[in-house]
Amino acid sequence: MNVLRSFSRKLIFPILILSAFCIALPPFFKSMSLVLFALVLLLSGEMFKIKYSFKQIVNAKNPLFWLVALFVVYALGMLWSKDLDYGLRDLTIKLPLLIVPVLCFFLPKRFVTRKRLWIYSSAFIAGLLVVLFECLIKGLANAFSGEGFAIEYIFYTRLSGGYHVTYLSLFCLVALFVLYKIPLSKLFSIDSKTSFVIKGMLFVVLDVFLILLSARIAFIGMILLHAGIAFDLFVFRKQYLKSLSVLFLITIVVFGASNIKTFNQRYQNIDKRTTIAQQGSQKKVSDSLSQRSFIYSNIFELIKRNWVIGYGTGDSRMALEDFYNEKNVSFGRYLNAHNQFLQTAVAVGVLGLLCLMMCFVSYLFGFLGKNTYVFLFAIALIGLSMMTEAILERQAGVHFCAFAFCWFMPFMKRKKKKKNKDCISNPYCYIYVLKRYYSSSESSFESSISSISE
Repeated sequence: MNVLRSFSRKLIFPILILSAFCIALPPFFKSMSLVLFALVLLLSGEMFKIKYSFKQIVNAKNPLFWLVALFVVYALGMLWSKDLDYGLRDLTIKLPLLIVPVLCFFLPKRFVTRKRLWIYSSAFIAGLLVVLFECLIKGLANAFSGEGFAIEYIFYTRLSGGYHVTYLSLFCLVALFVLYKIPLSKLFSIDSKTSFVIKGMLFVVLDVFLILLSARIAFIGMILLHAGIAFDLFVFRKQYLKSLSVLFLITIVVFGASNIKTFNQRYQNIDKRTTIAQQGSQKKVSDSLSQRSFIYSNIFELIKRNWVIGYGTGDSRMALEDFYNEKNVSFGRYLNAHNQFLQTAVAVGVLGLLCLMMCFVSYLFGFLGKNTYVFLFAIALIGLSMMTEAILERQAGVHFCAFAFCWFMPFMKRKKKKKNKDCISNPYCYIYVLKRYYSSSESSFESSISSISE
């Protein structure tokens, strides 16, 4: 038994690397890596070690607590659901919101050091690059399958193939952030110039893919992320040349994208289509902008009808379908709320919405510091994606968010221990120092003074 535990403990680190690598991969690989993670942690005996008090676990300042609380609210939402089959399916999809934080909670601290977190990050980027180049190869193969070159096959959904464009774009955005923060020179023992070149090349690759994927919100997020990086380099790090390099890169990217006809078609006639959707004159709405416009302008009516507890985890789908039929609008297929905050409000009401919002609020206060603004920006990107897509309604989004929220935790600003006042401003301090000096074997008066701030 001891041999098995010892062997399992040695496997924890490789399994964590594998789990990070599989984040962007298809659902089967995600599920298998999560099962292996849980199994290895269980066999190692780490889950049976009580290291935290109840007060530490139930902490409103801990984003992981709110992540678990969100899953619990969805589980409670089954109590007032009629469609139990759909509810159970939805709970299964959201299961990483519970499993990943719990597993990370019992994870020994030696596996969440800064260096190992950057190794996991590198594994995530590597897995994402595998997926992106798989999409590119398939897209190019389809583009060259006919006469000439059909460029539309390397854009948008035809490029992403079986992967959802929004989620894949979100992965690219977070990968850009991670790539900026990761200390490649220290992690892989390479010189700073080589690290800068590698980062620059990967930045270009990810930027190009974000353009090819053509997700509107992701493209806006990419511009904001580059602007945030440039600001961080210029203001906080005083690296003016690198800051200008980032601004030059994003300028080239935006200028290049604006001259691609296929890319521009995604941004044409936005105002016209939105106006048509708002008039409610169409019985069938097919383009995504009009769909979102209709949903956002009408869904609050549905939420107001049952805002306290929602319609139930299993009945949220039915509630939305009935509402669309009531408005005499057809989208050709079932559509969720296209906004995770609204979707959560429909399903489990104000309590679920509060838990979801607290995940971000807790990070907001945790990242308010000079060296953590970039991390706050990365969390904001996830929140921005949730404003235009129901991220937690698909396994890819749930799995990613669960791991991302856990990954950001160790980087939150730590409160420094308060030191005792200086002896000059506190006369009682002199009595304490003298008492300690004469009653102990300390050899110096200075050591007695230094002990005050310990």
